[in-house]
Amino acid sequence: MRRTRPRLSEPPIERISDGRSITPLSESIRGSPVRLHNLPNIRPDLTPDGKVLNTVWRIGRMVAENFPTMSDYVSTLMREFAYVRSCRIYVSPKNTFTERRGTLLEHRLTVNRFGGEFVADETAADVSTSDDQILGPLIDKAFTRKQVIMLDPDVGLRIDANLDMDSDSCDGYPMTRVRGENAIAVMPFYYRDTEHPSGVVVFEGDLRCKDSKLEGFAKSFWAMKTAMAATAQIAFQLTHKFDAITVLTKTADFYVDFKSGIADLLWNGTKSLYLVLLDVDDFKKVNDNYGYQRGNDVLRRIAGTIKASVRNGDVVSRWGGEEFAVILKDVSKAEAETIAERIRANVERSSIRSRNGEIKVTCSIGVTDVGPIAEHVLAARPADAISSISDMAFDTSDQSLKYAKRNGKNQVCFSQAESLNTLQ
Repeated sequence: MRRTRPRLSEPPIERISDGRSITPLSESIRGSPVRLHNLPNIRPDLTPDGKVLNTVWRIGRMVAENFPTMSDYVSTLMREFAYVRSCRIYVSPKNTFTERRGTLLEHRLTVNRFGGEFVADETAADVSTSDDQILGPLIDKAFTRKQVIMLDPDVGLRIDANLDMDSDSCDGYPMTRVRGENAIAVMPFYYRDTEHPSGVVVFEGDLRCKDSKLEGFAKSFWAMKTAMAATAQIAFQLTHKFDAITVLTKTADFYVDFKSGIADLLWNGTKSLYLVLLDVDDFKKVNDNYGYQRGNDVLRRIAGTIKASVRNGDVVSRWGGEEFAVILKDVSKAEAETIAERIRANVERSSIRSRNGEIKVTCSIGVTDVGPIAEHVLAARPADAISSISDMAFDTSDQSLKYAKRNGKNQVCFSQAESLNTLQ
């Protein structure tokens, strides 16, 4: 079913869809922008209600909560609005722009909502937003001018604002008022360098704060401000907690998850714990032969392949460069070997298309059973057992990985218990 979008043209508003005449406001702002908080013929009350304040507070609090994936985080943010149908995230690693192709943004994540279900799409593909004749110009304008754009067909209003969340300065334009069409908010974001946005977040749907009773201008204004707050949090999470290329958790969060897994193994009834380290073979050749952009495509494809090869709930992280790490809980040795081999085989089968043909890569994998390491460390009675177990497990997996590299690559090497003596 084709999804309709608001018209980008800005004709004067003549009638509401139910046939009633529009308010005199349409005459006062026809053909030129006005400040929402200084309208000549009408002064709307832009005071937020309690539901808006609660929503903004909850969005701010989410930054301290634990979310295993970026899609989980975005899904939770989407629940704070009346009914956001989709949230799309694009990033621009080099902040490049050309008149011929438009803004060069890479797709990172789309989360679509179907009733109470959220479906994530992390398709690893370059996106030239100029290919979308409706959304493309909005994203280009928002990104290049550092400008927030809010379209609300229900109110018959388009709002433009600068990137400063603390300012109430914004311009309002009339647009065709058609009830039932989705609102769209296009939100650029940045990291530290406020002169150069890092990417764009696009919300689509009913953007009113959940349970808010605001209507008209106030509804649109506070929906825009709340979407700006959500975008700022997405940018923070994408920069600090999640890797911007693969949308996997970073090393710091992985350490927390791994140490938590060790604690569960020691005291909370987890039956087994395995650490898997993966390194892409000869990845430097990919960057040298195809460029770093295609190298990033390969990393995103491998990240998706690993996630598709493990079980729901298994933790996957980008460890660094072309290295990835996986935590497997409550599996037998045979099951851990099967999962590791499935990752290796799926990576070998996957490929990325380029103008010079398909890019195929392989990977080497080192797997460690953390249980024997924990017993070994506990026998020595260290002051910080969990950190000692974590360090030794990573050293052991790294040795296994290097062994796989030295002996032909594209293979899985399982650490042996007797190898623990070499780590003392």
